[in-house]
Amino acid sequence: MATILLFLAGLTDPGIIPGLLYTPSTNHLIDKKYRSVKLKRQRISYLMMGTNQPENSGKVICKFKYCETCFIFRPIGSAHCNVCGNCVLQFDHHCLWLGTCVGKRNYREFLWFTATLCALSLHVFVTSVL
Repeated sequence: MATILLFLAGLTDPGIIPGLLYTPSTNHLIDKKYRSVKLKRQRISYLMMGTNQPENSGKVICKFKYCETCFIFRPIGSAHCNVCGNCVLQFDHHCLWLGTCVGKRNYREFLWFTATLCALSLHVFVTSVL
């Protein structure tokens, strides 16, 4: 079971956000102020969004961070993995056992994998003691 979950977690997409492939022809798609970002505060953009809920009829401010590697605005909770070179939704970590990131879409499989691995380790320990 642990081996099956290892392959499931490793082969499932972690929630990679496709970035903009930077070429001289796509240079016009990137705003000038984001081409040479020096300070961290320059990478943040705020967007006013309306809500559909009657109790919150006002506007909500959403914060987006700019990834200068992928040339995109990342949603809240996502991060850039330096090992994979991708932005991942709800990024947790890059797992060396899986060879991929652990994110929104493969987090459940990763937790089940670690739980079955702990159970397998406990079973091997008890069996070897007996």
